Amino acid sequence: MLFGYVAILPAQQMQVRAATANQNNIVARANYLYNATWVCQKTVSGWRGNYTFTKGNTYHLPYGQPVSAGAYIGYSVSVDAFLEAAANANSVFYTSKSNYAGKYSTYYATDCSAYVSWSWGTSRNTTATIPNISTYIGSVTTSNVTNKLQLGDCLNSTSAGHVVLVTGLSYNASGAVTGIEITEQTPPQLKRTNHPVSSLVSKYGSSYKIYRYNGTVPGAPDGSSAGSATTSFGVKVSAGLKNWIFNAAYYKENNSDLSPLNDEQLYDHF
Repeated sequence: MLFGYVAILPAQQMQVRAATANQNNIVARANYLYNATWVCQKTVSGWRGNYTFTKGNTYHLPYGQPVSAGAYIGYSVSVDAFLEAAANANSVFYTSKSNYAGKYSTYYATDCSAYVSWSWGTSRNTTATIPNISTYIGSVTTSNVTNKLQLGDCLNSTSAGHVVLVTGLSYNASGAVTGIEITEQTPPQLKRTNHPVSSLVSKYGSSYKIYRYNGTVPGAPDGSSAGSATTSFGVKVSAGLKNWIFNAAYYKENNSDLSPLNDEQLYDHF
């Protein structure tokens, strides 16, 4: 059984990619923005009027391009200031709009490249300039994703005008990537998805390229860590990705001798 095979591999056969301090800081900063949820105080339209943020509902950061009017969250306005404004139905967040070339959204917003730039701890870049501040790793192919992709890398496409951030990875016993957590700022709001390698390559393989930021990355403003779970191999996996790759009920059902263990103990055993 696969689970048993993974659990009993001798240590010398385990090849894992330990995250660097900078990579952990990238993920911590990305999580800091992802966790900055807000409760809508007054129904307001989002990007280009194609989405409505409804009073009483909870959302992640709204997408927008506040170039000509408005303010980028994390740059022109702090996350704390944004959250304070989002909690006040009479604030500029609800009474004014951001704008770029006639494309409107909430007054405070952020776009895909600003999200990656802030997570990397750099000044605000675009999909056109991100390659100038990072190292090109390769195209989004099965081989590159499996053997080269690392935490904190981005998948960037200048032709599509979009960039996404790698915020979680799972590995097999040989150290090859098997699952990827992607966080992206996209209309209408920041979102997070999980992909097996085949799905990631299918979605991003046509025009996206892998880039890695090697500069010094400051920690998250709240001092939080990357919020990762550590497997028995010492591989850091985000909580969301952990839930995706591990089913405690299924594992217990197929390993009856482990029935006394709770879910966390089952995961440690896995």
